[in-house]
Amino acid sequence: MSARAPPGVVDGYGEVGRWAGQATQALQALITDEVLMMEDMQLQWCEMHMAAANRKKVEARKMSGGSSPPPFTLAEELAVSQSTKRAFMDGIQGALESDLEDANGHLYPVSCPAAGQVVAALCSRVRHRHATRLCAEPSLYSLFTYDCVPVHGSNTIIKFADCTTVVGLIREDDKTAYRDEVEHLAAWCADNNLALNTQKTKEIIVDFRRARSKAHAPIYINGVIVERVPSFKLLAVTSIALQSLQIQPGPPARYILTTKRSSFDKDERVRRWTFGKRDNNKPNKTILVVGETGTGKTTLINTMVNYVLGVRWEDRMWFEITEEDGDRQYKSQTSAITVYEIFPENSSISLSLIDTPGYGGTGGVEKDKEISENLLKLFQCESGVHEIDAVCLVVAATQKRLSDRQRYIFDAVISIFGKDIEKNIVLMITHSRKRIHQTLLATIDAARIPYARDERKEAVYFAFDNCQTEDYDEEDESEQEASWKKGMKRMDEFIAFLNTRECRSLQMTQGVMRQRKQLEATVDHLEDQIEFIEAKHRELAQTEKALEENEDKMKKNENFTYEVEVSYKVKVPIKNASWWDSKATCCTVCKENCHKTGCWWVSNLQWCEVMEKNHCTKCEKKCHHTKHVKEDKIYVLEKKKEKRTYDELKRKYENSKEAVVMNVDIMKKIKEELTAAEQEKSTLVVEAYQYIMTLCEIALKPDSLSTLQHLDFLIPRVQEIGKSEWVEKLMDLRKTEQEEDRGAWNYMKGFYKAGKKKILG
Repeated sequence: MSARAPPGVVDGYGEVGRWAGQATQALQALITDEVLMMEDMQLQWCEMHMAAANRKKVEARKMSGGSSPPPFTLAEELAVSQSTKRAFMDGIQGALESDLEDANGHLYPVSCPAAGQVVAALCSRVRHRHATRLCAEPSLYSLFTYDCVPVHGSNTIIKFADCTTVVGLIREDDKTAYRDEVEHLAAWCADNNLALNTQKTKEIIVDFRRARSKAHAPIYINGVIVERVPSFKLLAVTSIALQSLQIQPGPPARYILTTKRSSFDKDERVRRWTFGKRDNNKPNKTILVVGETGTGKTTLINTMVNYVLGVRWEDRMWFEITEEDGDRQYKSQTSAITVYEIFPENSSISLSLIDTPGYGGTGGVEKDKEISENLLKLFQCESGVHEIDAVCLVVAATQKRLSDRQRYIFDAVISIFGKDIEKNIVLMITHSRKRIHQTLLATIDAARIPYARDERKEAVYFAFDNCQTEDYDEEDESEQEASWKKGMKRMDEFIAFLNTRECRSLQMTQGVMRQRKQLEATVDHLEDQIEFIEAKHRELAQTEKALEENEDKMKKNENFTYEVEVSYKVKVPIKNASWWDSKATCCTVCKENCHKTGCWWVSNLQWCEVMEKNHCTKCEKKCHHTKHVKEDKIYVLEKKKEKRTYDELKRKYENSKEAVVMNVDIMKKIKEELTAAEQEKSTLVVEAYQYIMTLCEIALKPDSLSTLQHLDFLIPRVQEIGKSEWVEKLMDLRKTEQEEDRGAWNYMKGFYKAGKKKILG
């Protein structure tokens, strides 16, 4: 009932409150755990007299000045066969675990502790005419007020907040006690200024007899016939609360949802937490949420969860699916991506929320890079996410400008998407209790961050104040209620916006990912090739000098010794690397690093980004993928001084010409090696340029920091191969970087250089 209960009885706190909560959970277990079974169509009831609970009741009743109530009994377990359980469940599928629409309180039908054949349950909504608010603790309800008890032992009356359930046991078609109970309840309500809402009152009859009767006389309350339904629904929010972990009493009472957890990989870097059961007949919205640490991203995600669960202000509840404070195991994995799947029974839609842990946290830029790599894994995984409805960029209204780190964050995420995603990117502005100033939007535009706009070319954004979890008292209630409803209105607008947008396949996005991976691998390989060529140049110059100094001996075909600095390849462990760059794909034939960074997700090397038609596109001989290995080692060039002899040099090139021309032929052979290396270098430069041009065609942000970081290196190399038009295009792309981007660019360059130094030790 909504009437206030005597102190110590239904205040929702103290020993009585705790016992009431335990009893409530026990009652709910009878329904949700599906332990209802039958044998020979007869219910076998196992009663448990809760002695300790009864003592609490007696004490509570004495505190309120009343006499002791009769002992309370609870049907704890019903045990019989599976076959008849199915028959029962088929008849009342969902009847005992759903939601009575538009009820402000909470109701639960429970089985009375007796044996029988027909159970009729009357579920009525009751509101006190003079009540101003519900009880203080919604999760414990106003259970056991003892101001209204059943007049017949075969009946049970259960009251939750402003809802009441009458459960009547009917034997031999004798409904006298049940009907009398209903009349007594109606009279009691009238005497105590309580109004029975007959429009919201439903009756359900469950007949367990072999020969079921189809004729049951209707029941009346205050002259109004009660609607009989084949099934009814409990308040879904209350049902969810009973199955969740309460973390704060409130108001609002805060709960952690119970979810089924799985992982896309053994290291749990990409995880899936599921609430409810998927209904393929319902539309599902997949939303990626990205934001810097401290912007209110977590509260925004939970706002979406509460919206789709149907939580209302009157429920005085708040559900959370994240566990930032309570789960140390997951808290430690700051770079892990979590897909929250919410499948409520009573919602017209479901949500899949991709939560990127806060960029810019204590893990630094290295962790930020891991987050981006985990997103790639999610999109590439066979059982991962392959289409998306929205990308939400979270910014706080209190920000007057985007920080360098935040620019880097948005750039890192947006750079992985294809051009077709732009109209699905929206701004979510948090901590906004007043009108949004245009300064923030202008700052975002200055950062050239693409996002959706309406028909008038104005920014599409949704503002939230993030105050739903704040405690409040009676003075703040009206303000808090207005804030809550404003947030839910924004969610209505957001979902309406999503309904105007086409769900986008991530096929083009995966193409962008491949191009960026190829570009990165090509630049890495090009750097190795340049280092090799420079070493060859030094070796050539030293050899040429030695031959010139010993020209007389060469003419006489005499042997001589000279010294050169030579470079050679050795395999060394990758040092101090993060998981995403701790493995490299190397060719065992060419002794080259074909894919040095970011080669973490493939188990079969034929799927590596540098492989095409089962052959490598990077190593000198374009070897088959089976000639490659992926391990925590890479090839590096080492230098050493080496003494050589003229005889060894001749044998190397196997030249049988006369000694007088030997000098020219040997130098020619060395120069041919150098020319071949230069040609390989030119090929890599062309490949890198082509990857950048492809990104310009398909990427949402071709001039991302991940592309710009390579231009300073590539432009001089393109000049070396004489491609002036290409140089001009790359310079134009370089010019798109504005002064506002300098901080983010320097931030990214610092990470890029530090990362390479760290890997190579």
